[in-house]
Amino acid sequence: MSTAAVLVSWVANGRQFSRSVPLRFPADMPAEEVEPRCAIIREAYSWTATRWHHGAAVRGAGIDCAQFLRVAYQAAGLLPAEWRTDDYPMDWAEHRSGERFVEHVLRWGRPIAEADALPGDCVLWRWGRTLSHGAIVVGWPTIIHAMRGQGVTEDDGIANRKLAQSGANERRREFFTLFPERSAAS
Repeated sequence: MSTAAVLVSWVANGRQFSRSVPLRFPADMPAEEVEPRCAIIREAYSWTATRWHHGAAVRGAGIDCAQFLRVAYQAAGLLPAEWRTDDYPMDWAEHRSGERFVEHVLRWGRPIAEADALPGDCVLWRWGRTLSHGAIVVGWPTIIHAMRGQGVTEDDGIANRKLAQSGANERRREFFTLFPERSAAS
């Protein structure tokens, strides 16, 4: 594995913040894949401290987890700039069994094993009846996400009990990438 330090910055309460975030990549990963992954992380952190707001995507004002993934992947050029998610009710995961979030992710990406998750990949958690909360992997278990009551924040996808557990049960999670599969030789 090799490490790349990415400078991230954001504005909160009228003040500019920045810091270096170390990202670990396979040593043989080509720069053509490292740079978009770094761009996803830079874009994600630029939303830090933006409050959670259903269906919104206005930096500093409000965003939800679905829009958060969309804007980060669009900034890195992995999704078409004009693509938008369908409208969705705030409580759709509580009353429906259809995997709407997963369907959107699979339109552009593919599932991967947790052990294969790299910076810029995403993880979805079961919330209600479906996988309906998403986050961007910084370096598993470190994530950045937009969560109701927290806004956009860096978090620990295992230590955060609200993410990791539903009652006494471990909350189901699945990992996805928007990058092509790498061969063993690459």
